[in-house]
Amino acid sequence: MMRATRGQETPAAGWPDAAAGMPALRRRVFALAWPAVLEMLLHMSTWVVDTALVGRLGSTPLAAVALGGQVFYMFAFTFGSVGVGATALVARHIGAKEDQRARTASSQAILLALVLGVAGFCGTRAALPLVLRLSGVTADVFAVALPYGRVVSYGVPLMVFNLTASGVLRGRGNTRTPLYVTATTNAVSIVAESLLIFGWGPFPRLEVYGAAIAPVAGMLVGFVLSVWVLFRGNEQASVALSDMVRPDRDNLSRLIRLSVPAGLESLLMDGARTLNMALIGVLGSSALAAYQIIATSESLSFMPGYGFAIAASIVTGQALGARDPSRARRGALVAWQIGAGLMGTVGLTFVLFPRFYISLFTREAAVIAVGAAALRVAGFSEFFVGTTEVFTGALRGAGDTRGAMLITLAGTWALRVPATYLVARRLGLGLSAVWAVMLGDWMLRSILAWLRFRSGKWQRIHL
Repeated sequence: MMRATRGQETPAAGWPDAAAGMPALRRRVFALAWPAVLEMLLHMSTWVVDTALVGRLGSTPLAAVALGGQVFYMFAFTFGSVGVGATALVARHIGAKEDQRARTASSQAILLALVLGVAGFCGTRAALPLVLRLSGVTADVFAVALPYGRVVSYGVPLMVFNLTASGVLRGRGNTRTPLYVTATTNAVSIVAESLLIFGWGPFPRLEVYGAAIAPVAGMLVGFVLSVWVLFRGNEQASVALSDMVRPDRDNLSRLIRLSVPAGLESLLMDGARTLNMALIGVLGSSALAAYQIIATSESLSFMPGYGFAIAASIVTGQALGARDPSRARRGALVAWQIGAGLMGTVGLTFVLFPRFYISLFTREAAVIAVGAAALRVAGFSEFFVGTTEVFTGALRGAGDTRGAMLITLAGTWALRVPATYLVARRLGLGLSAVWAVMLGDWMLRSILAWLRFRSGKWQRIHL
């Protein structure tokens, strides 16, 4: 187990001491959160542009991209969860002022990411046709979704590596570099999509194939940049090649112990989302297209929740490494107050102006009608999403990835999946009822996350 040693109780670099009070703590939380919020904005901008461009091709291509893309994200985020373990472990070492141990842990995380990236690619290719058949979609949607998913699957190893690299840097308290890498990655992806989907200028019109090739190209650029940042060979480098080529059983076991629950949590979440999409396939391509548009619209509100969840994760990890659980708790509460408050505000705009958001992505009246009604329901869930994200982020930063996983298990598989099956397949109540189920899911998880955080057991976890 990693324990702070005597003489290492001083705050990690950049952190205010206890005497500085809450204003200084808020400033530090903001400094960590705003690059992550902007990074999320950039991620979502790619998704928004992709949805808007593919939506111009019609509901069938949009439904196909939604299904194929969901399989991709399920495997990419599941295997990329090694980045969660890397953040927790590196943050503890940094908080305890153990830079060499942090570098060794970072190197082993990158080694693990390379192996898991290949596994994720193989899993995506194998699962894609199974998920499409399970969804019961029409033959024309299947015919577009399968080749799209096969092309975009080449991005899984790249994304797993990039997620892990970001986790390593965040563990050090560096949220700006992942922002810069993401900005470049997404710029390449957006430009490539604009050129390839409709064949602007000298480029061929590839339609859905263009929507698959473009993000892979962007992720490849992100991979190259991440390698340069991690291995640049100066005192700021986070990874040493000499540490990476020699597997370290102790560090690998810690990373696996932290990352497996995080990976299972991601698999549970994305698996439930994938199954949800399969379950609502019977509602028709308009409903499936509306589902994708609502998910994209919701992503606008996820930005502050994501950013302040990252801040809460770093706060708890580094503060516990510095043996200061009080600062860990206070920092997480500050992150929750701001993050959940901002998400609730954005959610209110979904309630008041749902047709505006849906019409940004499609001109089809049937999709707008179905989507606007469901987005209004979704708007009520955003505060609860923010609460869940920030408190589970704090738990993960403390190393309580198992607790975060159990919370996701309770909300998604004990409530969301069976209730969605009931309302969509048995009762045929439509997309608004599906989102009402999701509202119940997020309410349940927010309560469980708060109770787990309030118990304080995460403060006593040794990595």
